Amino acid sequence: MYRIPLYKPDPPYFEMDLKDLQGIDVKAIERDLSFHYAGHLLHSIFWANMKSGGGGKPGGALADKINADFGGSYDGFKVQFTEAAKTVEGIGWGILAFDPLSGQLLTFGAEKHNLLLGPGTVPLLVCDVWEHSYYLQYKNDKASYVNAWWSVVNWDDMAKRFDKLHLINILKRLLD
Repeated sequence: MYRIPLYKPDPPYFEMDLKDLQGIDVKAIERDLSFHYAGHLLHSIFWANMKSGGGGKPGGALADKINADFGGSYDGFKVQFTEAAKTVEGIGWGILAFDPLSGQLLTFGAEKHNLLLGPGTVPLLVCDVWEHSYYLQYKNDKASYVNAWWSVVNWDDMAKRFDKLHLINILKRLLD
C-alpha cells in the first residue's frame, strides 16, 4: 500500500490509501484553502493598515497616484472606497488594490474572503466589514463604523506597500 507523504499529519487524510484519496473532493479542498488563505492575507493587511493616531491623508507618490486615479482628489477616492465598503452585501471587505495590467488603483467590495483579483493585483488598503469588526460598538450601523475607521488608517504602512510595487514595476520596465 502506497502512502502519500504529508509534511504535517492531517487526521482525515494521513492514514488513507491512495485508492481512497481518489474519492476526495479536491474542488472543495481548493475552495476551503482559497477562503482561509484570503482571510489570512486580508486580516494581515487590515491590522497593518491601522494605527493609533492614524488617519489624515497620504502623502508623496501614494497621494499622487490616488489623485491621478480618482478624479484628481483624495476626497473622491475616500467617497468611492467608503461606498464600496458600506455596500458589501452581508459580510466582507472594502478593498483598494493596485492592478498591474491597467497600472491603476481600484476600489471594490468583496463578499466573505472572495478576492477574485486579476493576475498580479495586490490589495493595499482593506477595511474589514464582517460583523465581528463593528457590531459590539456600532450594532448594525456599518456606515458609521467605516466612517470612523478612516481615523485609524496607517498611511505609512500603505505607502511602504505601494512603494514596493512601484519599485517592482520600474525594475520590470528596465528588464523588458
